[in-house]
Amino acid sequence: LMGPVLTVETIKKRKAFIIVMLDESRSMQKTDLLQSDKEREAVAKVTGVTAEQEIRQLSRADVVKKVLENPKLKILDELENKLNVAYFTFSSTATSRESRAKLLEEYRKEMCVGTETAIGDAIKTALNSLRGQYVAGVVVFSDGKNNAGIATKEIASQLKQRYLPIYTV
Repeated sequence: LMGPVLTVETIKKRKAFIIVMLDESRSMQKTDLLQSDKEREAVAKVTGVTAEQEIRQLSRADVVKKVLENPKLKILDELENKLNVAYFTFSSTATSRESRAKLLEEYRKEMCVGTETAIGDAIKTALNSLRGQYVAGVVVFSDGKNNAGIATKEIASQLKQRYLPIYTV
């Protein structure tokens, strides 16, 4: 029988994911000495903190949190407008965070107690948790002191082959 045939094609658009990872190893508790006025001005600009004494007392974790919460920068707002954002904290491995609010509520200097910083392993764990999803990039907030697991050069090389950028802050 030859009857009328209707073919319907549905195209669904899905936003890509971007992974945002915050280092919660013990080294993030450290307070860096800001040597010059230029360094203090740069930290004040991105954190929104203006009191010099307060700037001098900010730990690395405090700086990351204040940068992400700074209403003038709107970093996470901009990412969430364009992409699905998957939030993680990491030390020896990556731990998924339910939401931006939960991440920022729980991320503070006192919580940075990890004894290892395995950046490569953490990136791999985060990517595996999003298997089957299109991931547009990885943003890593860390002091960059990788001391365990996969070497950062190795994971960077693997991701370069997949054309997956890593942005380090």
